[in-house]
Amino acid sequence: TCALPIYYYGDQGDYTYDYGEEGIQDDVDGQSREQNSISTIKPVIISQPEHLVVDNGMTISMPCVVDQIPAGVQIMWQKLDSKKTIIAIGSRVIDPGLTGRAFVTVTDKGSTLAIGAAKTEDAGQYKCEVAVQHNPPELQHTVSIRAPPSISSSSPASITVEKGQDVTLSCKGTGSPRPSIKWTRVGHKMPNGEEMLESDDVTFSRVSRKHAGIYKCIASNGHGAGASKEMEVIVRYRPEVEVSEVFVHKKEGDEADLVCSVHAYPTATVTWTKEGSPVTSRERVKIANRGGRHSLTIQKVERADFGEYSCHASNEHGDSRDTTIQLSGHARPADFKSSPAGTEANSFLIQWSCFSFSPIEEFKLETRPASSGSWTSHPLSSPTKDLGPYIYEIGRASCRERV
Repeated sequence: TCALPIYYYGDQGDYTYDYGEEGIQDDVDGQSREQNSISTIKPVIISQPEHLVVDNGMTISMPCVVDQIPAGVQIMWQKLDSKKTIIAIGSRVIDPGLTGRAFVTVTDKGSTLAIGAAKTEDAGQYKCEVAVQHNPPELQHTVSIRAPPSISSSSPASITVEKGQDVTLSCKGTGSPRPSIKWTRVGHKMPNGEEMLESDDVTFSRVSRKHAGIYKCIASNGHGAGASKEMEVIVRYRPEVEVSEVFVHKKEGDEADLVCSVHAYPTATVTWTKEGSPVTSRERVKIANRGGRHSLTIQKVERADFGEYSCHASNEHGDSRDTTIQLSGHARPADFKSSPAGTEANSFLIQWSCFSFSPIEEFKLETRPASSGSWTSHPLSSPTKDLGPYIYEIGRASCRERV
């Protein structure tokens, strides 16, 4: 048992308090009149309450400067936690939890409590009290500990879901002050088009291939470098095929490049057919792929190469819808230049142009009054060649209704 006396001075006599394992015990004894003679001195704490913001790992220093402190009177330091923990009396640290980290410097002007290698749990309120009887003066300091952010828990580094399912990404941060969590997608915007989202949890409903990618959660609290973690979302789905050109116009002897883009997970098997028959690589025909770009290249196109080609993809989740590409030596479909809405009551002016490697000798124009009914042919003047190569156009074709 360790007993440490604290002397209280006052008008009712002198008291000695022993702080031991059983707590603080009153021990009234007859101190000398010399001690009692200073009981009229009223100590005053002249330090001001402070809110100390200390970085994690640094030293907390709390002053308690006292004016007219009686000789032999000690200052007690206490943490105002749920246990009302007494940290030190005089220069002696008695809190075992702070052994080796806390030090008290005592002078004739008061006391300073220092706690080294600050931890998050050191945050809170502290009190110094001058051990005199009858309303002992006291002072409170508040300590906040700033700790750089860290990520305490998160979703797995890789999450695999089926197309149409929901997926939630979670990221929890710790630090002081509590960090905020922001989400970004590596190399892309978030699926809703925004650059980032701020939330601990992000949920994507009915995911598609557009939700796949690597997501990064970033924890930041303005103190130290932010912490981050990446999570990959993998979406499994049957192949989806896109083509940029459904009509490829070439003349004999040219090189034709038919391209389809295939999106799938797992990776799809892609085959090419021409009017239902498989197409394989041979001397003039090369089949290749780079990532999701699949190409069928025909060198020195021959008349027999013209026709309808299909790009077909399949994986364990199913087959793609067949997408066709027309390789043709004929003229391309007409490009209409006139407005789709007429301005005259009984006539309509139609203008168009057409691209063709071989000369266009005649255009045929047919109209009908509604979505159903018989078609009517209209006589046209001969096509004229435009300034650009292989561009043919008709000057104008006017359809008139008999009144």
